[in-house]
Amino acid sequence: MALLRVDYNVPLNSKGRVQDPTKIKESFPTIDYLLKNKVKVALLSHLEHEGKVVSLQPIYKWLQKKYPELVFFKFPAFAKAPASPAKRGESAGRQILNINLLENTRFLPGETENDPVLAKQLASLGDLFINEAFSVSHRNHVSTVGLSNYLPTYLGFNHFQELKILDEFFGNIKRPFVAIVGGAKWETKLPIAIKLAEIADHVLLGGILAREYLRQIQITNHKSQINDKIQMSKIKTPNSINGQDIDTETIKQYSEIIKTAKTVLWNGPMGKYEEPKYRKGSLAILKAIALNKNCRAIVGGEDTLPALRHSPYLKSIYHVTTAGGALLNYVANLK
Repeated sequence: MALLRVDYNVPLNSKGRVQDPTKIKESFPTIDYLLKNKVKVALLSHLEHEGKVVSLQPIYKWLQKKYPELVFFKFPAFAKAPASPAKRGESAGRQILNINLLENTRFLPGETENDPVLAKQLASLGDLFINEAFSVSHRNHVSTVGLSNYLPTYLGFNHFQELKILDEFFGNIKRPFVAIVGGAKWETKLPIAIKLAEIADHVLLGGILAREYLRQIQITNHKSQINDKIQMSKIKTPNSINGQDIDTETIKQYSEIIKTAKTVLWNGPMGKYEEPKYRKGSLAILKAIALNKNCRAIVGGEDTLPALRHSPYLKSIYHVTTAGGALLNYVANLK
């Protein structure tokens, strides 16, 4: 039995159904390879919707199109499961079939704390551990890190390919190197954006991240401390700070900087992409990158791609990845 950590944390629509299955499809080559070689598979993933940890039932229903024989495990036998009977196609955790989907790993106490007791218990279900979830591998959780302490560990095909591309791409950075960081998760992205300014020639901020960056400087008077580490002139912020979208003048300024770039890294939308009227900035930035034929760009993030998905310019990008935080952490730790 192979315990395969996948990233099925995909967007759900208003009816609770899978809206964008891109990350699910990325796991198929590894799953198919294992099944072809008669290796039983247990899929491990988490899922959040509207900020809450939710059941993987929508994933199970979607996966059945590809794998009709899939069995959904409510909880492993060692976990304290809610008192509810298993439905057809579900298991109480006793019968191991060829392909199985385990319920949301974040329902397991100790998962996010990388509890060694849980890791050992979860490892008892399998014979080897395969990490196919590059996009969450920066999380120190049982299902991403802890299992590797108890089982032979390998990378899935997509995970391996992501690292191969990144190693080659950043192994010899051509300058100017422009990093673009936006989105709403400023608590985790802000330290990385500041770190990126030590590596990149320009760091362009957008979204709520840009607003919070300026607010933190004002509140904490942190500017002098940042100056000790980087040149503040590298970090650019929009002329109008509202978090909804970058303004026309900022689009022009950012586009001029992007025109000079030889390398571009982009993670995080420039505005509130969920509303089409606030996608203007993100789409303009994508266009500026695509029109620069002298640069290679990596664009990633589960919040970035939905804002750009229907743009024809996305096809011009060197590498498009679903990884967000893992991508930023990778680059921020470059030496």
